[in-house]
Amino acid sequence: MKHTRLLPLVLLLPVACAEEVNRFDREEAGVYFSSGNRDSGGREYYQDSLSLSFGTLDVDMEAIYEEYFDFLDYGTPMTPLDHSMQNVTEHLVRVPVATLGHVKDYPRPVRVVIDEQRTTATRGTHYEVDLSGVIVPAGGSAATLDVHVLRAPDLKEREVTIAFKIEENEHFKIYFETRENTNLYTVRGTPVDATRFIIAANEFYTEPLYWNVFCAGMPEYGVPPDYFGTWTARKYAFVNSTLGWSDADWVTCMLPVSKIAMGRFGYASTIVQKKLQALADAGTPEREADGSFMQLAGAYLVDYSAYE
Repeated sequence: MKHTRLLPLVLLLPVACAEEVNRFDREEAGVYFSSGNRDSGGREYYQDSLSLSFGTLDVDMEAIYEEYFDFLDYGTPMTPLDHSMQNVTEHLVRVPVATLGHVKDYPRPVRVVIDEQRTTATRGTHYEVDLSGVIVPAGGSAATLDVHVLRAPDLKEREVTIAFKIEENEHFKIYFETRENTNLYTVRGTPVDATRFIIAANEFYTEPLYWNVFCAGMPEYGVPPDYFGTWTARKYAFVNSTLGWSDADWVTCMLPVSKIAMGRFGYASTIVQKKLQALADAGTPEREADGSFMQLAGAYLVDYSAYE
């Protein structure tokens, strides 16, 4: 008898779920941006913007140290690192677009335009995009906005934004402007834009730990800067370009896989000093962002007396 009484309840469950899910039943399809990410717990969250930097390097230090300990224990050679951003000229950002409603047996373009009021980037200089290429294929329910973010020189000095918005056309309507950033029932979401998406781009750098340790000195304790001297983003790029060092070399400094070690700073500073001096002597001195001459420290000072 227990099974007989439970059976009708079990049979009703799929019907109730079906009625709950199939609420969107309109002839005109809807469209929205559906970019998302997952947190450390694997939960999915939606976003209406992202920030990227040509100055950010993702190095798997756990794997590097595992190789390092194998090198110490067994003499196993470490894998050479080449994570330099020096030759990277662009980032491809793929922004997903989702639709509501029935699929069709023909391709449907999505109208995406530049939101000029929120955009500070210049097309052709900071980014390239084919807005006519956002097309939901026949039988499909999603598309992708492909944005090529370019490594423009001024990204070292400022961050730019590229803003997009979806507008209605003959194929798609806008049914909601915002959405919650998660569909988890256990989390109260916060509103994010559903029809606008912003990409922020820069090439900002931060002072590497080992530059601070070996070059910056500790003036507050009477220890003056040495070697490359005070860190600046332009000087960092100049040093790396001159010596063939990479961002990864700075992260893994002192490990066998890195080109950078304490015993090499004197020789490296001499090379950089000679290049800076040659530029100064030729009348084309290297300058910092504020217009001052790029200078090293300690025994590696560049002579700019000709410009006094």
